[in-house]
Amino acid sequence: MIERYRVLKAEAPGCLLLKQVGGFMQVMGEDARAVSAVTGLKLQVGSDIDAPTVAGGFPKSGLDQTIGRLARAGHSVAVALQDADK
Repeated sequence: MIERYRVLKAEAPGCLLLKQVGGFMQVMGEDARAVSAVTGLKLQVGSDIDAPTVAGGFPKSGLDQTIGRLARAGHSVAVALQDADK
């Protein structure tokens, strides 16, 4: 999942990437820190002990509100939604 996030992030340079995972939107790394600073999103550190990853998530139902808050704060936002095949 982390590698897929990195691939998608590379396709949207300069944007905060919000990636759908089931019924939730997920952000990682520096994007997670930036989203947290604007929205108060709680962050977690996980993954490999040698390469920890900061991540956070919120319900997909809050996507429009979160995008609005980020845009008003001056951020560009990219959204990666799942298709039926995931």
